Order: sequence, then structure tokens, then C-alpha cells
Amino acid sequence: MEDRVESDNHRKVSRRCQAERGQRQRMMDQAGHYSGEERARMLDGANSFPLDWCDEKDRLDALK
Repeated sequence: MEDRVESDNHRKVSRRCQAERGQRQRMMDQAGHYSGEERARMLDGANSFPLDWCDEKDRLDALK
């Protein structure tokens, strides 16, 4: 039973990580439509977008 709970949690965390990465990618794609300072500002925002669920996924993966 515990293995199933852990597996379900890992899947949930993985999906949320994938969503975060997708959001970051969309932000970077949007920045590609701009140039100069506006593009740089948007890329900075995308690069500083937190990937908390991905950090949690990495932590869980390291425990396996």
C-alpha cells in the first residue's frame, strides 16, 4: 500500500514538474517575439520562474 502511495505521489509531482517546465517554455517562446530590452526582461523572467515541483521531483528521484 505504501509503495502505491509513493508511486502516486511521484506521478503527481512529475506531472506538476512537467507543467512548470511547459510554462517556462511558453514564457521563453513569448519572449522570442520581442527584441532588445523587452526580450531580455522577458527571458530573465522565464529563467527565474521557479521550478519548485521539479526540485521536489529531483529530491524524490535521489531517494530511490
